Amino acid sequence: MRTTIDLPDNLFRRAKCVALERGATLKEFLTQAVTHELEYGRREGGRGRLPLPAVRLPDTTPILQLTPEEIAESDSDQELMKYHEFPH
Repeated sequence: MRTTIDLPDNLFRRAKCVALERGATLKEFLTQAVTHELEYGRREGGRGRLPLPAVRLPDTTPILQLTPEEIAESDSDQELMKYHEFPH
């Protein structure tokens, strides 16, 4: 479907530059941007969040697991260091 939109000059120039950098036409870029906003934008009346990337750690990576109470009891960085078992 054809339509006409009125964009501020600087927004139009930025969109055109990004489209060219990606090897896409302005139409392709705007279609992708609108699609993305519709899929990940406003949800349930609030601003949607983009999905976070999955991060995989090696099985040998130590993970610091403190309860809120342990965090509250910690007075200094030195106190927190007793929970770290990172190799030197």
